[in-house]
Amino acid sequence: MKEKIKHGYSRASPCCVPMNIGSAIEPARLARWACPTDKAGNYKNLKFKQMKKTILLIAIIFSFISCYSQKHKITKSDIIGCWVHSNEECNPDSAFTVYRPCDYKELPPRRFRYKVEFKKGKNCSWLALSPSDKHEMQDGKWKYKAKEQKIEIFDKSGTLVKTFHLIKISKDMMKAKSE
Repeated sequence: MKEKIKHGYSRASPCCVPMNIGSAIEPARLARWACPTDKAGNYKNLKFKQMKKTILLIAIIFSFISCYSQKHKITKSDIIGCWVHSNEECNPDSAFTVYRPCDYKELPPRRFRYKVEFKKGKNCSWLALSPSDKHEMQDGKWKYKAKEQKIEIFDKSGTLVKTFHLIKISKDMMKAKSE
């Protein structure tokens, strides 16, 4: 039995592929390449609609996850303490650097490991290269901009020394982008 063909498509299968109206393809083969229509005669692809719903569902799930992961707002009290750069946990291609508390664990020896200590109030100190070519802690001030999640470190004269854009902070790790 031959199936009725409308506008070069058949109603037998959920895959829309045009075909010759006058072709002599047997109905079983024809059904694999045809597209179903709804009651109004409009062609629809059921697999595409299912895939579209799946993608939408995945997007909604990821948006909820991202909202809940940013639930904790970073405060000054989260930042206060001594932080040391953990070079071993940073990928050279990554956009952020990892800092651990100074007493977190024993890190392997390195020639230089950036260290900063944020104190209560606005005082801080950081490890810097001194004129005598050795590393010494220098004193300065720090400022936290909560809306931007940004820490700015200034030396005693008020010159900006370093900026951190915080990504995530917990009691044993700080992830930040440095400028």
